[in-house]
Amino acid sequence: MTVAYAVRQALRAGGYSPIPVKGKSPVLPNWQDKIDTGTADFNFWDERYAAATNTGALTGPTPALDIDIKDPDAAVAIEETVKDWVGDSSSEVLVRFGNPPKRAIPFRTDRPFSKIVRAFQDAHGVTHRVEFLGEGQQIVVHGTHPDTGKPYSWHGNRGPDTVAREQLPPIDEAEAHRLIGHCADILVQQFGFTEVAAASTNGGAHVGSERGPVDAEAELAAMTPDNVNDTHCRVIPSLLWRAINPNDVVTQVAAATMAMAQRHGLKEWCGEAEARDYVTPRVRSTLKNLFMEKYDAATGEVPPWLCPEWHEEWISALAQGLAPNIGRNASGFFVRGCDRGGKASGCSDAPSIVPGTPRAEHAAAGVNSGKKTKGPFIIKPFAYFDPALLPQREWLYGRHYQRRTVSCTTAPGGFGKTTNDMIEGVAMCSCRDLLGEQPIERLRVWIHNGEDNLAELQRRIAAICQYYKIDMRELEGWLFLTSGSEFPLKVATGFSELRVDDRLIDQIAGQIAENKIDVAILDPLITLHSVSEQDNVRMDAVIRLFSRIADSEDCAVELSHHMRKMPAGVNADYTAADIRGATAIFDAVRSARVINRMSEKEGAELGLPEFERSRYLRVDKAKGNYSPAAKAVWRKFENVELPNGDDVGVLMPWNYPGQGLSSAELAEIERTAELVFLQLLHKYLLQGRAVSDKTRGSYAPKVFARESEAKAAKVNVAMFEGAMERLFAAGKIKLEGPAYGGRPSRLVPA
Repeated sequence: MTVAYAVRQALRAGGYSPIPVKGKSPVLPNWQDKIDTGTADFNFWDERYAAATNTGALTGPTPALDIDIKDPDAAVAIEETVKDWVGDSSSEVLVRFGNPPKRAIPFRTDRPFSKIVRAFQDAHGVTHRVEFLGEGQQIVVHGTHPDTGKPYSWHGNRGPDTVAREQLPPIDEAEAHRLIGHCADILVQQFGFTEVAAASTNGGAHVGSERGPVDAEAELAAMTPDNVNDTHCRVIPSLLWRAINPNDVVTQVAAATMAMAQRHGLKEWCGEAEARDYVTPRVRSTLKNLFMEKYDAATGEVPPWLCPEWHEEWISALAQGLAPNIGRNASGFFVRGCDRGGKASGCSDAPSIVPGTPRAEHAAAGVNSGKKTKGPFIIKPFAYFDPALLPQREWLYGRHYQRRTVSCTTAPGGFGKTTNDMIEGVAMCSCRDLLGEQPIERLRVWIHNGEDNLAELQRRIAAICQYYKIDMRELEGWLFLTSGSEFPLKVATGFSELRVDDRLIDQIAGQIAENKIDVAILDPLITLHSVSEQDNVRMDAVIRLFSRIADSEDCAVELSHHMRKMPAGVNADYTAADIRGATAIFDAVRSARVINRMSEKEGAELGLPEFERSRYLRVDKAKGNYSPAAKAVWRKFENVELPNGDDVGVLMPWNYPGQGLSSAELAEIERTAELVFLQLLHKYLLQGRAVSDKTRGSYAPKVFARESEAKAAKVNVAMFEGAMERLFAAGKIKLEGPAYGGRPSRLVPA
């Protein structure tokens, strides 16, 4: 028996109506009708909705005053107001905390009423709300808050699992209006808030269109199969303007749509599968399009209709110089730090397919066509569209990681593909330029390695952070690590018959959604399945499983894969043709890279000894033309000694000498690097700081590359290394000072 099962059992015994919730979202179809549940339901929920570990209670019979206020003093004042209002009766006031100072207080009623909302703005433009959650809604009473990652708690540990519903304060609709009105007066008079939405049980007169104000609930109740699209496009903006969370808007509109379908006998719209695959994605798509139409991210302003729980993230993104916008995945909407998706319009009676939306949403676009079909599938003739309104490809890093796509990095074992992907992962989740590519925004990254244990992964992360001077605490909440020894992920098995583990795929997608993962790096591919790698049909199906996850969760998926062994005596570069297994692997991914070590010829041209050549590797785009040596992306291995004595290899960016420049351009760059090197060397001597030519300790090229003078001149470590060698050869610098290992250790001008 799970903890959630026990909580739900206690709630039912106390007279409540519990439901399973994932984060803040109910997972049951038609969950608003689950007034009476039993232990059989709880068993089914544990098995079918294992990821829904939170528990909610329906707020029809148990309305809850949601004090959605971020000002601590104001939130406390409203709580005390409620306690004074209830008085010294025999009722018990329960106070729930999820994301303090916000809180919620449940009541009981014999006559359920609709939601009542009052919205306000403070002097800083931050929106706050006080609302009664009513019929057709729910409140999370147990579990983990999805934004804070901390458990929901109840004051004095007195919650619905220990206090029966009959002990809660009674309330009816009229008194709820009076109480919420009294709270509004306190917020306005004592705290200087300004009201931006009036109290209403049905939405009142909200934002409308050329046909006048919108009574959201009334229009949803009057919706018919002929005006679904029009109703959605009028009601959704109205609900958003109440500062309601878009995910709650989706829940409300989708529930009303399925209720309408049930009334009109449209069975293909009102089942669990239809809610998941058709109705809810349709509502999400419409909301996303309307949101993009109503907000210009370039303004740098907080939308007045933004729900309060997103204000902090929104303002934080603006403070970082980003253009915040709403992102969407299978779990719902959330604030994303940078809008690179362009605008998409589509709010007409003749719905259009918006480029870049999931297939289920494309199908939904034909609902109101008037044609009778066996399913939501209609093809339409081409119509002109404005290319300027097409959403841009959402590249996340290095023109390789892209939302809703699968990419692949391939190399023989030991060539550095795991290290390369892990450093890129750290770069993305710390928003730092570590390998010559500056991430546009900070991203949440999940790295799963099916071969190494967690301790080895931690060693690599420690070495990366130590080498690049990153405080590991910066990665908390942004980097997620798992290993195959703890979580063996096998999404498909079978050589003679392909068997897909749909439950595991749902769990992977659920974890990506729950943790708002932007990039999932899964390494290596062979550990993720037990299918013949030579079977094109089955390997294509395996890759498509990850494409499905990437598409549904609006994230990028990176797969690491091995190369087949070269024939004996062959020392040629690896190409896409050498990727191990079926060609379907290469064909099914959106972007593919191949990693090669520096060739013998390249090493000889640079005068590198054989043992040194293996430290350099080249990253080539496999789905495109291979770059010549001087134009490719190069990396160099550096050894990092951890505090525990372990040695771990870390990659650093490296420039191949010349990089395709003309002799005059190269000479100018070299001269600049030498001048900056000498300038910084004099500066350090005046400050009493010593640098060395040794790669350990105060290695001059690495130390100088961090200085503002170097960054302004765009001189990196590799360029300083070349400058140091030339300055030594020209006799312009030398070593002196205390001996280290039998030779002088301090670098000084000659």
